[in-house]
Amino acid sequence: MSGDSPIGIGVVGCGRVARARHLPVLDRLDGARVVAVADPDPQRRSEAADLYRVPRAAADVHELLDVPRLEVVAVCVPPAQHAEVVVAALRAGKHVFVEKPLALDLDDCDRMVNEARARGLRVAVGHSLRWHPHVRKLKADVDGGVLGEIRMVATTFCGRADYAGPVPEWRKHPDLGGSTFFETGVHHLDLWRFLTGREVEGVSATATTNGAWDEESSVVTGRLEGGVLAVTALAQGTTNTNQIEVVGNAACARSNPYRSDGLDKWSSSEYQGGLRNRARRGLGLLAAVPATVAGLRTGGIWLESFRAEWEDFLGAVREDRDPGCPPEEGRAAVEIALAAIASATRGRPVLVVDAPRNVTVAGD
Repeated sequence: MSGDSPIGIGVVGCGRVARARHLPVLDRLDGARVVAVADPDPQRRSEAADLYRVPRAAADVHELLDVPRLEVVAVCVPPAQHAEVVVAALRAGKHVFVEKPLALDLDDCDRMVNEARARGLRVAVGHSLRWHPHVRKLKADVDGGVLGEIRMVATTFCGRADYAGPVPEWRKHPDLGGSTFFETGVHHLDLWRFLTGREVEGVSATATTNGAWDEESSVVTGRLEGGVLAVTALAQGTTNTNQIEVVGNAACARSNPYRSDGLDKWSSSEYQGGLRNRARRGLGLLAAVPATVAGLRTGGIWLESFRAEWEDFLGAVREDRDPGCPPEEGRAAVEIALAAIASATRGRPVLVVDAPRNVTVAGD
């Protein structure tokens, strides 16, 4: 592979995440060229190919794998189909980027991990929040001891689930990869480990169904190594809310990943709304204006995380190194989500080491 030539990428699945996130980023990314898209829906794959000037549109991954100059496959199909598509791409000698969650079944996760290892190929899982600028700063503060001894991680992730058309059926059911635990929650469950550097020992969860979605609202609490606590609140059909807070004994930091100016930090000697904190935040808002305006041209700070994860992954392919979120990390997030589903169903805490292997068993 030449370090100067663009890496040829094929995108499997032309649904919302591909059209609104990955294809716009790849269209502007130096060193990348989308050479093909694939989707069983002829209209959807044709529209995606036309919009982003992609030369080939295939019906499925097998047809896509025959396209010349294809080196990387981006898997953006529903989660229940991830393992089939990823394994096919790996067996064809392609590196793979796969959207989160890695799979819905730990056996499928292990298949992908083992296949990638055996073939010496790179696989990255799309936990895009790991590359969000705010999250990177939170991680740097934790690792640098700025917050002191970490005591708690508290997050909220809610969405309107608004679509131009009907909500895809798979997004409503956990056994298909939907529900708050998998569709949104797995992002924040992954951040528990990423931000703290600690493994999750056990979880307790509760969920309710208020409308057409299974497990439409849920709360997950966790105990991490060293006694660190974590809590994540999730809901669909509400408002677009995204908050990440890391609490230490020296300081607290909070992020709203939807806002370029949504990062705040205050020490244990002051109140969040105190005069000094408000003044510092005001100066921070002014300083963020140029970056906010500039970011509007490239999709804003939320899309920046997708750009950064692709830059990391393509760098890993070129340099033959592990990407920032390899499949083993994706598997760990799936395991936590399965333990949470089991806890909500059974009405008791579940140790992560005792997590069921798949959603069907978790729901028993």
